[in-house]
Amino acid sequence: MAKNNLRDKLDGDELDLSMMSLTEVPVKDIAALPRATKIDLSNNQLTILPSNFATALSNITRVDLSSNKLKELPSNINHLQNLQYLDLYNNQVCKATSLSLLRCLCYVL
Repeated sequence: MAKNNLRDKLDGDELDLSMMSLTEVPVKDIAALPRATKIDLSNNQLTILPSNFATALSNITRVDLSSNKLKELPSNINHLQNLQYLDLYNNQVCKATSLSLLRCLCYVL
């Protein structure tokens, strides 16, 4: 996905990539937009988050991953130290032990 296309989806600090039939997260392109701290990836076809998701996007405070096909979270998810809100509704995630290490996380759905 081209960075210019992502800029069109950016409104203030919110990046809306919902309902785009994404099968993978464009981590490199999102990381190029440091202003994007709230990311909506809901209603896509994501089955896995790449291993660099948490390290490359450590500035995010809110991420909506609802209504995807995720089965697990990357083991380094605890690198999202600023994350306050995580929506995993309507996925198949069974185990999320690393989330307990996120001290800013207030809401998990």
